[in-house]
Amino acid sequence: MTTANDPVRVAAAEHTRKLFTWSAGACAQPLPEPVRRRAATILADDIGAIVAGSLEPLVERVRDGYCRRSGTTVEATVF
Repeated sequence: MTTANDPVRVAAAEHTRKLFTWSAGACAQPLPEPVRRRAATILADDIGAIVAGSLEPLVERVRDGYCRRSGTTVEATVF
């Protein structure tokens, strides 16, 4: 089965589009201060965990293996 016909990928793409559409609309309205403060705290915590986790040996091995496996495929990937 090609990735274009993979129902899981198609559903994930559709849900992602819905999330982005909702997000773009939500930006038009100011969020309450407590919500903004909590979101900033969560985002800072998540970014810290992502950066720290990226240095773990298992994550490095997976990333290196993925990069070797991907070959000439052109796609955006976020580690």
